[in-house]
Amino acid sequence: MASYKDLRGIWKKFWAKKNMPSIAYLEQEQETTGKMICMLLELARKFDQALMEEKMRLKKFDFSDIEHFAYQILYSEADHARTAIGERVSQDYRYIYVDEYQDSSDLQEHILKAIERRKNGLSKNIFLVGDVKQSIYRFRLSRPELFMEKFEHYSTEDGDCRRIDLHKNFRSRAEVLEP
Repeated sequence: MASYKDLRGIWKKFWAKKNMPSIAYLEQEQETTGKMICMLLELARKFDQALMEEKMRLKKFDFSDIEHFAYQILYSEADHARTAIGERVSQDYRYIYVDEYQDSSDLQEHILKAIERRKNGLSKNIFLVGDVKQSIYRFRLSRPELFMEKFEHYSTEDGDCRRIDLHKNFRSRAEVLEP
């Protein structure tokens, strides 16, 4: 196997033949670019902080903000567990119904996990409805894979935690289509 020094030599010869910039130049550019990226990230962080301060002052939030607030109230990332509020909320709801589950995001999945009740590693009080072929919200960070993971994980056998597959389209029955 070639050493780093050998590979560097081969690389230098390649670049020299192509009349390309030297490795030293590229390393300098990489350092400069890295500094610029760090500055850009710091600018974005400051903008995000200023924007949230203004939203707080005006008491005006968008859907994404509200999702994140709910998550922060229900789940402690430091403890990797639901908060006392999350625990209490999980006891308040006998069942949780989620329609169009195929359009759920990771954040929404975490919120559900913070308030669900579990049995043998499975959600025991969540009823999910969806059709992965109808997923349309990837631009809003939906992850149809979440639906497929549940689809593959749950069994169709009788039990407390099971999957019910519906293969018939009830929207197109004659009774629905005819006036």
